[in-house]
Amino acid sequence: MDEIFNSINTLDDQFLELIKGFKDRDVVSDKVRLKDHIRIANTYLTNRRSLPTLIKGKGSIDYAAENTRIQAITNRTPFMELRKALDEYMQNLSQGQIMEVGRALMTGIGLNREYNLIAVCDYGQSIIDKPNGAVSDEDIVNMLELATKVSYGYNPALSERIQRHIGEVRNIVNC
Repeated sequence: MDEIFNSINTLDDQFLELIKGFKDRDVVSDKVRLKDHIRIANTYLTNRRSLPTLIKGKGSIDYAAENTRIQAITNRTPFMELRKALDEYMQNLSQGQIMEVGRALMTGIGLNREYNLIAVCDYGQSIIDKPNGAVSDEDIVNMLELATKVSYGYNPALSERIQRHIGEVRNIVNC
């Protein structure tokens, strides 16, 4: 349970920090800072350390939700609710497919949405690749708007629901 809890907190915190940077006019208007921020975002997207932890934890929750011994001594609803919330979180987290030729399998919050962190990185890279030195006001506004749309892909209520259900399951297991 602690591993699931910590993985979700880490993924959420990293995502929020990345979006915060892409919504920062000072970062977006400076090609060097923007390039560095895109590099950090790409590391987040291609780092798959948290996903195996969540998959392993989900397997344990699936087992507990269906285990007749557990069902005989306690209400299995918290296990079922945790499983449902974790399924939803993981669907939101991973596309589960190769994005395009030459791009690694990616993991990150909101990748199942039209506006996602990959789109922000791609748009940022298009700004960096422009031959002129300065970032245009139009590019800055477009990036800030895109980053705002991406931030809508984050659902804090889902993470909070998982954390609540983890607490409920811990109470059952510790009784």
